[in-house]
Amino acid sequence: MDLLPALVSELEKEQGLVQRTLEHARYTRDHAPSAMESHSDTTRSEFEKLVFALEDKLKKINSDIKLLAKAPGISGNGPVAVWSLVTLNGVAAPMSVIVVPPGLGGRKLGDKTLLSSDSPLGFLLLGSSRGQSVTLNDQVWNIS
Repeated sequence: MDLLPALVSELEKEQGLVQRTLEHARYTRDHAPSAMESHSDTTRSEFEKLVFALEDKLKKINSDIKLLAKAPGISGNGPVAVWSLVTLNGVAAPMSVIVVPPGLGGRKLGDKTLLSSDSPLGFLLLGSSRGQSVTLNDQVWNIS
């Protein structure tokens, strides 16, 4: 499974969902009573806040899709860097992670977890070599 196209596909699905939600929120906001029409109804102001939040989320998704279009590809060789595929062996079962730029972490693609490079574990992994160990919160992770 090629992971970058899968991630782009997931982001495009999320983009469509946010777009539909944004259209509904705009419609509800525009058709809600104003403060002059109803003194206690806060629907318009609540949906105005929701519209702003959804617009920001849509901008973030669009910038992430553009970032992925420029991504060099996922590498499993050399020192750990952004876009590196790493297997971490620790106390629990082995975990496969892909170190990604800030803001893209936290997702799961199949059995691979996207780990943000600015997260505590991602920060420790950057520049490490395969075969090394890193320690985070008294847990030792072997990099392979």
